[in-house]
Amino acid sequence: MTQEMIVNLKDSFMLLASGLAVSISLAGCNSVQTQEQSAASSSASSTASPQISQTLGTNSSPTVSKSDTTTTPKPSQPSPQLNPPLTVEKLKNAEYFFLAKGPIKLVNGKYIDKSTQRTISLDDVVAYGDLNKDGVKDAAASLRVAIPNSGDVTYLVTVVNEKGILRNISSEFVGPQVRVKEIAIKPAATIEAKIQQFRPGDPACCPSLELIRTYKIRDSKAPVETKAAPKK
Repeated sequence: MTQEMIVNLKDSFMLLASGLAVSISLAGCNSVQTQEQSAASSSASSTASPQISQTLGTNSSPTVSKSDTTTTPKPSQPSPQLNPPLTVEKLKNAEYFFLAKGPIKLVNGKYIDKSTQRTISLDDVVAYGDLNKDGVKDAAASLRVAIPNSGDVTYLVTVVNEKGILRNISSEFVGPQVRVKEIAIKPAATIEAKIQQFRPGDPACCPSLELIRTYKIRDSKAPVETKAAPKK
């Protein structure tokens, strides 16, 4: 082999080695750039992910929680009373049966009979208790009938409470010119009334005789017992 051929082979080998080096260098550069781009993309992705998560967390979660837990409370309804209690106001606006012509209805505690000019009024003395054994409080009171030019007479009336409706079950004549001072409802539908009665010679202001009368609520509605009480 000639020397010229050897030189040509060396030159060709050097050119081949140089090209291979350049190719390896370019491949390395491309690999570095690819890694940098991948890292940048990963960094951007990791930076953006919390923002998306935060946005979803702040916008969606409270709305779902609020709609799930918030309710409008319903107003409580009071249970109706089967037997509303009797009051003096109700007694002053009730119907009473003690006149032959029929019932009279008080208005604010009074009734005026236009034909006779008699005034019927409910006294302030009232007692409460169970008269018909239904577990509900009933009432007993006194009605006074003022008769023109003749004085007045008094009746003892009893009223039962039937589911809030007042019903007068008895009206007992007590007497003329008497004052009912106390009323008490006793067991076995018994009414005890302490009354004051005028004696001859008593001044108009002050009856001197005190009596305790006991009434039994029954068909006859007659007084069971009358006894004098010591005057205090």
